[in-house]
Amino acid sequence: MNEAHGHDEASGVKRRRYVPDCGTSTHKFLSYAAAIQTRKFYRPGRESAGERRSYAVCEDFGAHQPRCLQRCGLVVERRPLVRYGLGVDLYFKGLKVVILAFAVLSALAAPSIVAFHTGARETAAERDARLSYDPLKVLFYNTLGAWGESAHVCGDVAEGGVLALECPAGTEIVDVFAYYGAPSGFCTCPEDHQVGSDGTCPGDVKSADACEDERPCFAGATDLGDTCCARGVKGDAPDLDADVNPRPNATCDSHTAPFIVQGLCLGAENCTLPVDVDARFRWTPRGEHTSCGGSAFERGGGCAASFGGHGTFDRCPERRLVAVAFCARSKLSVLLCGNQHWFGWS
Repeated sequence: MNEAHGHDEASGVKRRRYVPDCGTSTHKFLSYAAAIQTRKFYRPGRESAGERRSYAVCEDFGAHQPRCLQRCGLVVERRPLVRYGLGVDLYFKGLKVVILAFAVLSALAAPSIVAFHTGARETAAERDARLSYDPLKVLFYNTLGAWGESAHVCGDVAEGGVLALECPAGTEIVDVFAYYGAPSGFCTCPEDHQVGSDGTCPGDVKSADACEDERPCFAGATDLGDTCCARGVKGDAPDLDADVNPRPNATCDSHTAPFIVQGLCLGAENCTLPVDVDARFRWTPRGEHTSCGGSAFERGGGCAASFGGHGTFDRCPERRLVAVAFCARSKLSVLLCGNQHWFGWS
């Protein structure tokens, strides 16, 4: 704050006075102009022509230098920010070291990232199609996980039939979803939802989230990766959950079916089981995803349950079992020869 000394003629006493910009000794107020001047005076910067200016973006704030080179006089460590405190000085120097380290690591990792991206199991067309509606998937394609061979198998069997899930040779079931009762959805895209030979959907777009005459008009990808058309939009993607993707039915759904199928099929190359509401299935829990599903289904260290053992079956005109399994290699050969493997691939 700028100050000035004045003289009171009545008392003959010198009093401290303040310039009008900041008020008087009995009446003070904040001044925008004074705040700007104070900030210019104290903020970090360099003085030029009697005025303090901010540091440039590419200003050299010095860097950590080896002590041996400093002792030999080969380098001189610059510390222009040390007058603002040791923490500020070390922060910018450390930041420069981190940037340099990550630049070196990025250069070293670039060849492997390119190899992972170009060697992905999917074709370039499939990769581009998936990235068009899920751009963050590019992070997956730049990792070793993109090399794994995977596939999905789906079974849709009515009551009285037999469900058979078979993975390609050399792969096993690493994840499976099952719905018994009257689930919605299908294993493949229904005929009235399929994309035509010209790449367009059968319906016409009415608005940003609706179609004309309820005919599907928004092209997207199902949970199984097939191209299919939806009647609406959920968020930023076509909504295929209502008509195409397999989903449970709240009025006719078995609560034990997911645990039964997971307990019998996870980790197997193929899985076969009868679709019968009264059939009794037994399995041994091997982890969180092969549990019994509750203490009521635990039997002597194992699990035992049936599709009709627990669930909601208020309206079940026709019962069926829909199961979707994802297959992948349990180990990935990194070298073309020898016995070097990466375990735990799932």
